[in-house]
Amino acid sequence: MVELEGLNKTYQRKNLTATQPTIPADGFQPPLIHMLGQRRMYNRIRLHVRQLSIMAVLISTLNSGCTDELHRLVIDSGYRPPSIPELDNYVIKLEGIRRTSSPEDVRAILGEPPFVIETHGGGELQWTTWRYPIRSIGAVPLPAGAKAQRQVIPAPELRVRLDASGRVEAWGFYHPISKSPIRVSERIEQADARLAKACSPPARIELADVLKEGTPKEVVLTRMRWFEGLLVSTEFERSQVRVSLDGQKEMLIYYADHPSPLYVPPFCVVVTFYAKGNLGTRRHFEGWGGCK
Repeated sequence: MVELEGLNKTYQRKNLTATQPTIPADGFQPPLIHMLGQRRMYNRIRLHVRQLSIMAVLISTLNSGCTDELHRLVIDSGYRPPSIPELDNYVIKLEGIRRTSSPEDVRAILGEPPFVIETHGGGELQWTTWRYPIRSIGAVPLPAGAKAQRQVIPAPELRVRLDASGRVEAWGFYHPISKSPIRVSERIEQADARLAKACSPPARIELADVLKEGTPKEVVLTRMRWFEGLLVSTEFERSQVRVSLDGQKEMLIYYADHPSPLYVPPFCVVVTFYAKGNLGTRRHFEGWGGCK
């Protein structure tokens, strides 16, 4: 890993074809569960049926005030991230984000959104989504007596600096708040062992191989797609990497669960501001690792 300096600019895209989602009456939008893995069609259909069944139970129990254990089991089944004190000491509480929260209210709690996606329909803005990469839900201890996940830990940045010809020059992990370098303390054997326990782990991406000095930008963008060919949301794909300019050079800014020899994708806390109707502001989590 090589230390590097970089800028921090918001990267925005627009989704012009999305349809407005259905939101439960209590205003809490449940986590999206991503079934990862390439399987034969029969197995995928069976998994989708199981996924829908789990979602139905999850929505029902959340609406009835169930504790968060089911939530954590579904979205974080199997994977147990390592403790990283320099990251884990910075916990953000989400209680202040409510249906009536304005963008300024959310920005005061979570900061500037790394990813902003605007959704249009009929020539008008329908809603705007702010996506914040966070550490796995399993990295955040649930406070005593808490009935829902209301705390998150921002995900560290994985910065890939390119030279003037668009090839990898240096890369490294950086703290999401202080922007200071974070060293990798996890061994590759430990990283493999952790991911092997996940129900549906992401594609195995060894960073030292993918981010070799001199590797073209296009190759990096392709090989870092841990979800290629897998079942994840379109917005999850669009919020993997930001592009920052430093003079004539570009920097690719990814996010990770923690510094590791392998690329471990982050989770996301998603805040949606609806421009139409009375839906107001909504919040939910997205992640990987749904049960097989």
